[in-house]
Amino acid sequence: MNDTYPENQIAIQVRYNEIDKQGIAHNSVYYIWFEVARWEFARNVLNITEKDFEENDVFVIVLESYCQYLISAKYDDWLNIEVYLEENDTAKFKLHYRVIRQHDNKTIAKGFTTHAFISRAGKLLLNIPDFFNCRLQNALKQYPQFVIKKGQRL
Repeated sequence: MNDTYPENQIAIQVRYNEIDKQGIAHNSVYYIWFEVARWEFARNVLNITEKDFEENDVFVIVLESYCQYLISAKYDDWLNIEVYLEENDTAKFKLHYRVIRQHDNKTIAKGFTTHAFISRAGKLLLNIPDFFNCRLQNALKQYPQFVIKKGQRL
């Protein structure tokens, strides 16, 4: 966690290798930015890392992903990516993302990813793993401002 941004937000600068010939960020990099933001959210809000999953022989998979592109991001733009957890009562979880261009504070993209858990052997887990659920419940209490209602969109 840093002192500049809230725990549910990261800053990313659009790099040269992420743009097309028109200087616009390629649509595929938004999913990379979502992943970076997702793991920072896990670290800062849920207090969990990829290593915690590996040590418990559990892996997180993406079941669904979506991104709505509203305004193009351009080379050298600084972007804030906010992450919100959707309330859920199943063995999967959904994260919502908002991409905001820093210089004018405009939302340039919104999206979500839905995740499930699998064992090391690749078996779909039908319950949220205990080690994750404990940290999830703590985060829901500690950071209600980063939680949205089931079915709600940003």
